[in-house]
Amino acid sequence: MILHHGRTRFQAPTELGRLVHPMDGVEGFLPDYRCLLIDLMQVSEDELPKDDPRLFAVLSVMQSVFGSGISRALHDGVRRLAAVLDRPETQNTLSVIMSYVLQSARQLTDQEFLAAIEPLGKSGEDTMSALIEKWKEEGRAEGREEGRIEERRNSILDILATRFESVPETVRQAVGGIADGERLLHLATEAIRCESVEQFVEHLK
Repeated sequence: MILHHGRTRFQAPTELGRLVHPMDGVEGFLPDYRCLLIDLMQVSEDELPKDDPRLFAVLSVMQSVFGSGISRALHDGVRRLAAVLDRPETQNTLSVIMSYVLQSARQLTDQEFLAAIEPLGKSGEDTMSALIEKWKEEGRAEGREEGRIEERRNSILDILATRFESVPETVRQAVGGIADGERLLHLATEAIRCESVEQFVEHLK
């Protein structure tokens, strides 16, 4: 079986015989097995297995990871997994998906990533913490750290504004003055977990 996901549809042969360099007189000795091809680039969203949250999330993310639709696919997959987070196998699936996205989704910004995993809520704190550690260890592309710092500041403020409608100017200035990438990652977690802006302010002290 071939499971393909990429930027374009699968174009290679699915017959073993076509992968062997042709040689006169040996055709009858070559096995000619045919593979079952599942090309995710040719599968519609309606055809994905919605009755299995884990499988749906994995296939949906694989299908979109190289394109601009990854933010929506990740958010939808996380939302489905959040409903079954009490299952140990779901925690593992979630960790694998997030690690894969962080490594492969070049069109996904930090802000979109944080917004996509918001459905996890408090139930996903452990997974979020593990992702942050991985994020800190692996980092992002070299030479773009300054841009990432600004992006993470904006992500924090956007999360707070979405959850609590307004963000005091003092909080905006405090977040804008932080240049420590690791601390900003921690504050992004607190922005998702906190019960109020006032509670978030406590983590700024």
